[in-house]
Amino acid sequence: MNIKNLFCLLLISLLISCDQSQEDEMNKAKIRSLIESASPIEKETFSFDKSENIEIVTKDSVFINISWEDLEIDEANFSGKINVNFTNYPTNIDMFFGGLQTVADTALLESSGSFNLEVFDGTTPINLKEGKTASIQYPVNGTPKKMDLYLYDEKRNWVKTNISVEQRTIERKDTTTKTIVIARTKNDPLYYTRTDRVYTDVSIQVTDLEYYFANLPTLNYINFDYLLKSQRANIALAPNFDLVSNYDVHILLKEFNANRNYWITKASIAQETHVTTFSLPLGAKATVLVFSVKGEDFLFEKKDIKIEEGLVLELNPKKMSKEKIQHQLRSLKRHFK
Repeated sequence: MNIKNLFCLLLISLLISCDQSQEDEMNKAKIRSLIESASPIEKETFSFDKSENIEIVTKDSVFINISWEDLEIDEANFSGKINVNFTNYPTNIDMFFGGLQTVADTALLESSGSFNLEVFDGTTPINLKEGKTASIQYPVNGTPKKMDLYLYDEKRNWVKTNISVEQRTIERKDTTTKTIVIARTKNDPLYYTRTDRVYTDVSIQVTDLEYYFANLPTLNYINFDYLLKSQRANIALAPNFDLVSNYDVHILLKEFNANRNYWITKASIAQETHVTTFSLPLGAKATVLVFSVKGEDFLFEKKDIKIEEGLVLELNPKKMSKEKIQHQLRSLKRHFK
C-alpha cells in the first residue's frame, strides 16, 4: 500500500470516528432531555431591590442570607433589581433528574442535599466578591452526620473544600388558629335568633429542626456530603455493542443518598477512556436505569440489584416509547421519595 492510499484510509477512519463521536453526544443530549422533561426540578426565583435585605426562606425551609455589599455588582449598569434563583436537589432521585451525581473524582459520596444558588441582574450573572460569603442553613435530610462542603468544578465533578459545616438546631413555632362554630339546635330556647355561638381556639406547636450551616464562598452548585467508608465490592457492566453503540447507566442506591452515572460508548471502551468495572458499597441495594438511543428510538431498562463482589450487570435495554419511559421514571420518583 502506498503512502497516498494509507493517508486516505486514515482520513476516512478519522471522519468516521468524528461522526460517531458527534452521534454519541447527540444521543447523550436526547437522553438527558428525556429524563429532565419527565419530572422537571422546580427553580424558585426571589427578586430584591436595594431597599430590601436579601433574606430568603425557600419552600423547603432553606434559609439564605446575602449582603448587598458582598455582591460583585457593576454599579454603572445596574438595573436596580436582582433575581436570586434557587434549585434544590435534596435526594438522589432529584439529583438524577437534575443531571447530578454524588462523585468526587472516582470516590462515591453520600449527600445530605445539593442545590444551585445563582444571582442575576437581568441576564447578567452576579457572584460574590473575592473573600466574601453568603450564609445558608440547609435542613438535615435524615440522621445528622458530620458533613463537608463540596463545590462543582467545570468538569461537573464535586471538589471538597475546607469550609466548616456546623450543625444547628432551630426552634420553629407554628401557630394554628381555628374558628369553631357551634350551631344552635331547635330545642335551644334561643334557636330562632339565628345566632350561633363562635369560639376561637389557638394552638402553638414547637418543633426542633436540625440544620447544616455554612458560609458559601461562591454562588454555584453546592453539596453537603461525606465520603462513604463502607466496605466496597467490585462490579462490572457488560454492554452489548452489537445492539447499540452507547449506554447511559444510572445507579441509585436505596440505603444511601447517593447515585452514580456511567456514560459508555463503543469508541470510549476501544480507546480505554472509560472502564466498565466500578466499586460500590458491599450489600447495598440499588436501582439501575439503562438508557440508549438507536436511530430515532429510545431503549430503556430498569432493574433492582444488590451489590455483591464480582457482580456482572448485563445491559439489555429494550425499545420503549418516550411516554412509557417517562411514566416509569415518575413512578420511581414517588418510590424514592
